[in-house]
Amino acid sequence: MTAQTPAHLPKITVRGRALDRQQTEAVVDDAKTELVVAGAGTGKTTTLVGKVKYLVEAKEVPLDRILMISFTNNTVDDLRKAVQEELRCGDASRNVMTIHSLGNMIVDKEAYVADRRARFIKGRLIDLVSDREYYAEQLIEYAKKLTEFPYSGYSMNYEHIAEDSLRETANLLFAHGVPYMYERGNAQNDWKGCVHVADEDGRRVKLGTSVNEVKAVAKNPSGLLSMLREEGFAFDRLGDKELALKLINRWNLRIPNSIGGTISRSKATRVTFDHLIMENEIRNAVDPPLRKSVAGRLDLLHRIYGEYCEQYESNGLVDYEDMIIKATEKLDGGYVPSFRYDHVLVDEYQDVSPILVGLITAMRRRMNFNLFCVGDDWQSIYSFNGGDVSQMYEFGEVWKGWGEPSVHRIETTYRCPKSVAEITNRFVMKNKKQMEKSVKSCRDDKDFRIELLPALYKKDIPEMIGNRLDHLPDNGSIFIIGRTRGDLFAFQFDDRFRYEKNIEKQDLAGTVPMTYRRRVCRLDGTEGAEEMSLKYVTAHSAKGLEADYVFIIADRDGKCFPLTADDDVSALFPRLSEGAELPEERRVFYVAMTRARKRLFIVNHAAKGDSFASDSPFVKEIVSFYPKGFDESTATCAKCGGPMKIKSGENGRFYACAAFPKFCKGSFRPFRGM
Repeated sequence: MTAQTPAHLPKITVRGRALDRQQTEAVVDDAKTELVVAGAGTGKTTTLVGKVKYLVEAKEVPLDRILMISFTNNTVDDLRKAVQEELRCGDASRNVMTIHSLGNMIVDKEAYVADRRARFIKGRLIDLVSDREYYAEQLIEYAKKLTEFPYSGYSMNYEHIAEDSLRETANLLFAHGVPYMYERGNAQNDWKGCVHVADEDGRRVKLGTSVNEVKAVAKNPSGLLSMLREEGFAFDRLGDKELALKLINRWNLRIPNSIGGTISRSKATRVTFDHLIMENEIRNAVDPPLRKSVAGRLDLLHRIYGEYCEQYESNGLVDYEDMIIKATEKLDGGYVPSFRYDHVLVDEYQDVSPILVGLITAMRRRMNFNLFCVGDDWQSIYSFNGGDVSQMYEFGEVWKGWGEPSVHRIETTYRCPKSVAEITNRFVMKNKKQMEKSVKSCRDDKDFRIELLPALYKKDIPEMIGNRLDHLPDNGSIFIIGRTRGDLFAFQFDDRFRYEKNIEKQDLAGTVPMTYRRRVCRLDGTEGAEEMSLKYVTAHSAKGLEADYVFIIADRDGKCFPLTADDDVSALFPRLSEGAELPEERRVFYVAMTRARKRLFIVNHAAKGDSFASDSPFVKEIVSFYPKGFDESTATCAKCGGPMKIKSGENGRFYACAAFPKFCKGSFRPFRGM
């Protein structure tokens, strides 16, 4: 695959800035099929807008013959706005759209998606568990698995409970219909929570982690029940049907959305439930209890899927995947659309699924348009939604029907400084199947630092992050990036960090605005407090975003980077062999690290006496790539090897042992600046 560019390159400007040479070469290439392999922060959106501008102004292609496709409403809105501003044109909604909107332009049916779909699935679940005890049992097992992943830390009552023994206690009480109230701990009582049980007759019991029956509840639940009966409480275990209905009520649309996600993945990847059932029999043959458990839950999913498809078909409804599948079938059946495009540009090509490529192929057979795709396989992190990075790896084979594609690379990052670009390149390319790029920074590196923030315990996470926030400049943007939404709960006990109450009752994905009340030193030497704004984002939600200062919760009790937890139904879907362990997790960590513009902090679950030790193999790798830099930027106590805080004194700022003076008399180190 070769690039086709003229010897003399025109000057093309987007948003007042001239495209660099690699961007310009990609834009002016007239190849029938083109792939632009990009790096993080290299200007993918700028290049796409530049291509549209070049086609309209230099090639005199009418704007209404150009289509730009992306995959989320947010990215489409950004692209549409950029095109309208750059070309000074009116509404570009017919030129920039999601692939699903394009599909539904062709099928023209009622979209039954998001909450509408979830409510439909919820209704089917209620009917099933009410009618048959077997399905009630499977629904209970399904909810239990959700509390392991992705809702780890949640009780069956859909409540985040930090302490394992109290969560087990809450599950036992919930299953017996015993009302309770969970009281969170806080820093003042050493973070210990408790569960309060009360009945209508005024009997009350406070169950804390120090109570023997609570400690033993996972191994001996009857002990706790006996203790409560001795206190005068009367109860019996709920029947499976009653418990299943109670779960559906408490979890609302979350269980239906989880089931809907599996249905979507099945459709997007063309992996049938029959295939999943067969895979379970083969893969889990050596573990009969697991095989039986998975088989039961697959029975539930398969039954829901059958009724789902029947209802959608008979009522003329479509979900997101149907918009693509049915549009492809209609085109392949001879349908000729009323619209026509000469150029189609696809954003985020690394995340396309087989059915998305199928729709673009069917359209291309009808219209024979030029195809321009931009993607970064190093940021392919959506396999759970049907994303298939092999579509990018095998680009030439997929599109060979239109001649040999032209391939360009854009490799100058305008976000990350040199040190981050070099380290992250080396880190992500442990996966040799990925497409080689040499991402270089155009930014001066002298003021950028990467610092480890060692944390021995969960409570150290907000403590260490807060300490650095106290000393950051006032005007910078700040992200705290976690692997999942669950990492947000590390901040629930520290009242300096504030976010929307009851956030744990909401869905797990997305961005959470936060505030931090930081300490400030006034000119007169007294201390005060002020609020600063920041955002907690999951690594997936951070993709496409950037901030001046980024804190990554890189390893919290071994459940962060890399995240190895998976639900045993999703594990049955085929996975691309890429020649490296946990390739997608490696890409997720790469995405998180490459969000930082000015400073990167990595919160590390360290070992006592060694701030550079880590339970995370990813952190170990990063430290091995950059030993001198981490040694210079990460202050450790000379006496105990533990983390150090920044403190202020008469002679300015300095480092002191985090355990000083109560537990360690470790020496101070001079502060070297933020």
